[in-house]
Amino acid sequence: MKYLRLIVVAGAMALSGAANASTYIAQFATVTNAGVFTLTAEQANLLGAPTADRIGQIRIRSGAAGDTFDADSIFASVTSNGGAILGLRNGSASALSYSGDEFEALGLTTLLQDFNNDDRFDFDPGVYLLFNSSSSNIVFAGSATFGGSQTRGEFTALAPIPLPAAGWLLLAAFGGLGVAARRKARANA
Repeated sequence: MKYLRLIVVAGAMALSGAANASTYIAQFATVTNAGVFTLTAEQANLLGAPTADRIGQIRIRSGAAGDTFDADSIFASVTSNGGAILGLRNGSASALSYSGDEFEALGLTTLLQDFNNDDRFDFDPGVYLLFNSSSSNIVFAGSATFGGSQTRGEFTALAPIPLPAAGWLLLAAFGGLGVAARRKARANA
């Protein structure tokens, strides 16, 4: 019984130590604007925000390996005009582990390494921010600002997937079959 109690206490201590190893980041003290780009209507529709015409890249600026955050953490970090945010999407930062693929809705995200100023580009782009250029500036803690007048050009990381040539040939073949069937039906009538 004494050994059983010792095992239970040791297990509880190990579990509480593991739970304290990571922290949920409820709000970031600082994030950085890593660039704003122009979206096409097709890209905005693909991202589920048809009225968005800008996409901003948020660089995460703090945290330790194992820490987690989500969309609520980003919204809590906004100091002005958070209502203008039309969507938050997973980025492609190598130092972050997302709960989905790039461009999917931002879910629980885990930092894979400690943040320090030397590796800030490993956290870029951490999160994609969708908004409309006609809205007022969106300001985050640490004074990162996202505005409609900012743009580095067209957003090319989300290019439409072209229909391959074989697809066009297949459509043409179906059209030809339809024409042939009509002609045959007219000849038999």
